[in-house]
Amino acid sequence: MMNIKPLKIRNKVMKPHKASLNPDLTARNVLTYSHWDFVELWLKRNEKDEALFYWEQAKV
Repeated sequence: MMNIKPLKIRNKVMKPHKASLNPDLTARNVLTYSHWDFVELWLKRNEKDEALFYWEQAKV
């Protein structure tokens, strides 16, 4: 049996953040911690103007 060692960087164990079934590796990355910002950026990128209008109202 193989001995598996955890990956450590600066004495911290690194773990995967999330899994993807079909990742689109050619798409641009979105770096944000906020779900609101992520959805807003996605709606803008995909030209969903009406949905963005309601999304911004819900945020207020």
